[in-house]
Amino acid sequence: MISVLIIEDDLRGAKLLKSLLEDHFEEIKVLAIAGTVEKGIAALSKQQPDLLFLDIHLPDGSGFQILNHYEEERSFEVIFTTAYTQYALQAFKAAALHYLVKPIGFKDLQQAVERYKDKQQGTRQSSAQLQLGQQLLEKKKVTKLPISNKENILVVDIEQIIYLEAEGTYTKIYLANGEYYLSSKNIGHYEKQFLPDFFFRIHQKYCINLNYIQKYIKGKGGTVIMSNGASLIVSTRRKSLLIKLLGDQKSST
Repeated sequence: MISVLIIEDDLRGAKLLKSLLEDHFEEIKVLAIAGTVEKGIAALSKQQPDLLFLDIHLPDGSGFQILNHYEEERSFEVIFTTAYTQYALQAFKAAALHYLVKPIGFKDLQQAVERYKDKQQGTRQSSAQLQLGQQLLEKKKVTKLPISNKENILVVDIEQIIYLEAEGTYTKIYLANGEYYLSSKNIGHYEKQFLPDFFFRIHQKYCINLNYIQKYIKGKGGTVIMSNGASLIVSTRRKSLLIKLLGDQKSST
């Protein structure tokens, strides 16, 4: 069963979308409809859906504000629904699964749902590999990181990684030798499965190797300067823990 939440201020349009989904896709159940940013965030926390259909223009703000609320890795996929085409690039930068322009045609909706199902199928197919990785982690300290792309799997020394940067559902991995690789896995895959304690997620976009920080610049969230000169912003939610980790790291040296 695929659980769905619809965030849409046009109640008539939301009910029509709900009918299309439940009448034509027997595996889909719409849990709720919310009409504002505030109610949408509350509904996401309560319902915890698999898939979110999200309008961009809402009475109290933007659908992007809802996604920004989830700075950590999202547990749901997002399909935008809007009457405006100019937000498509911004939507895909926010790692949206699909972008539907109103009025929504059934074929476009079907394509969006199939894209979700295909992605979930791919996730299930890789579950055996994830289980193997977890078993290896339990048995010994992992020092190598496998980086998957369309052509092959590269293996790099974890200690040589300066930081990882999220690029939608992909990840850029920057190394101390000046090279970087683009992986087809998302940043959460690496953070949760492979990276040791000296890596820290400072932002939705960045996971850094604390050993390569050259400077922390104070601010609302602050900024870290890495050994390769990269300037990376720190989310306000992660600031205090980062400062504590840097203090602990300094005291242990």
